Amino acid sequence: MLLLTIFPLLTSPVVRSFSWMVIIGKNGVVNKLLMGMGLIEKPLDILYTPTAIIIGLVHLFLPLIIVTLVGVMENIETDLLKAAESLGASRLAVFSKVIIPLSVPGLVIGSILVFVGSFTAYTTPALLGGKQRVISTFLYQNAITLNEWQVASIVATIMIAVTVLIISIMNGLAKN
Repeated sequence: MLLLTIFPLLTSPVVRSFSWMVIIGKNGVVNKLLMGMGLIEKPLDILYTPTAIIIGLVHLFLPLIIVTLVGVMENIETDLLKAAESLGASRLAVFSKVIIPLSVPGLVIGSILVFVGSFTAYTTPALLGGKQRVISTFLYQNAITLNEWQVASIVATIMIAVTVLIISIMNGLAKN
């Protein structure tokens, strides 16, 4: 299962984005399947929407948090779980009172990796979002296309400040 999770990381984000364009486009696999099953009459407009960006970013960064959490959860001693069960804890209680608290460091690290990656991702939002803008495409547009270096530097500074703030908040949450 871990190999299936890691496998998409071996493919370029550009290739993955183009694959999603084929899957969710007007004449894509999803629309043909839904129309063939009679669930919809006309193709859905998924491509070049915020939904398409979210789909692409989830596909891009989900393996990072899964791998991070697996690494942390594999190191949880099974004796702790057995001890909690022997003291009368249900499986749900073991999960919520033992596994989740011990997984917080991995969750924090994985969340930071996913946030920073999603926040700075350019290729996937540019290809799947079309004219939809996220902060990274806005930065690129101002710096390269419009030659507005002052605006681009302000946006980049804001991105750095937000990243530092989020990392500080996540580290604070991890200490509690």
